Amino acid sequence: MELFNKSKRQFMLSTGVLKPEQSTNIADVEGSKLLKMYSGELIQVGNSKVEAENAELKAKIAELEEIVTAPEKVKQTRKHK
Repeated sequence: MELFNKSKRQFMLSTGVLKPEQSTNIADVEGSKLLKMYSGELIQVGNSKVEAENAELKAKIAELEEIVTAPEKVKQTRKHK
């Protein structure tokens, strides 16, 4: 499973150190225990709640990118010679 550390604390794991605002892959058994112990600090990447939030954010980003990259329609106010 993949865990994301949203806290300011570092976690010592069997696979190494999980620093703040980073994610890492870890064995499911160890990850499940850590999620129960630190439910407010660690989140599982790929769970349904996170995926739903990610989908909403990706849709918003795509919408904003479309606005930025769309060719602007420029109205000509003067005639060119």
